[in-house]
Amino acid sequence: MDLVAFEDLLDRLGHDMSSWPVEEQREALLLLAHSDAAKELLREARAMGALLARPAVRAPAGLTNRIMAQAKREAPVRKEPEERPLFQGILRSFWPTRPAWRMAFVSVCFIIGLFCGIFHNMTRLDPNEVDFHDFVASVVDITYFKD
Repeated sequence: MDLVAFEDLLDRLGHDMSSWPVEEQREALLLLAHSDAAKELLREARAMGALLARPAVRAPAGLTNRIMAQAKREAPVRKEPEERPLFQGILRSFWPTRPAWRMAFVSVCFIIGLFCGIFHNMTRLDPNEVDFHDFVASVVDITYFKD
């Protein structure tokens, strides 16, 4: 048995070698007789087993209630407002706060954009003719060929 196999057996079967299969016990005892590293691994495994065998640490009675009472007594910490970039401040000053006003704002912007697009298209063509396909193509930035 080599050191890696011994360490694997310690991890899988524990530090109590009496619970190991008989053949592995014999090989482990031979390894322990000749290897200081194997002895150190066994010592560490026994120390870990002893630590795990200790009873669990329990919190004192009423600790949760004392923590909650202390949390209720202390005033909440106030956060200083974050400094926002100038662009966000300007955008917030124009952006409506109520949902109905936001919808109206977006609708007005759409109508203004539509009007500007049609007006731009009308200045390029004959004043009596509006080519809707050219307008849509210019809005979505599509180039197409005319016959």
